Amino acid sequence: MSSMIDRGARAIWMVNTRQSDDPEMRYNEDGGEVHWSAYRVEARAVLEAIRMPNDDMCDAGIEHTPTPVHVWCAMIETALNE
Repeated sequence: MSSMIDRGARAIWMVNTRQSDDPEMRYNEDGGEVHWSAYRVEARAVLEAIRMPNDDMCDAGIEHTPTPVHVWCAMIETALNE
């Protein structure tokens, strides 16, 4: 299983490269190779920025208490719908 930072880095990389033919490497505008791991700093910054949930996310987490996974998914879904 990949780390959350790695998963975030790959997602940022995919958005930035707008390519999907090769899962490990893309090329930047200058033709230089860019690997997804170059986006780990950005992914970490995003996780640090969203570390503390807002009130709506907390409310969603309380409403979905069966398991921590349900709470996490409900809180993230609420954040994505803002």
